[in-house]
Amino acid sequence: MSETKLTQAYRDALSVQNAVNLSGVVALFASHMKTLHEAARAEGAGTAFVNTHPISRVFAERILNLSGGGNGDPESFDKAYQLCIAAAANDATDATSGAE
Repeated sequence: MSETKLTQAYRDALSVQNAVNLSGVVALFASHMKTLHEAARAEGAGTAFVNTHPISRVFAERILNLSGGGNGDPESFDKAYQLCIAAAANDATDATSGAE
């Protein structure tokens, strides 16, 4: 799997935090889910890896907010957000799940 695809997913998860178009956020999230499934397969992981990955958590928070659901758990969001910042800045591919 390309490091560039995963790094871009981290960056996009961060960039959508100011988005106002729910359908755009959902479409972008869906496209990055493929990348997360590739990462899961490469690590021998499954659905839980994808569902709890920091990228998923950060996208899901924005979707929740845009759909009128308010904000989720601030502690798990902050942890996931910080992992995304670190991974995007370092072109890292090793920030795994743990945003639970």
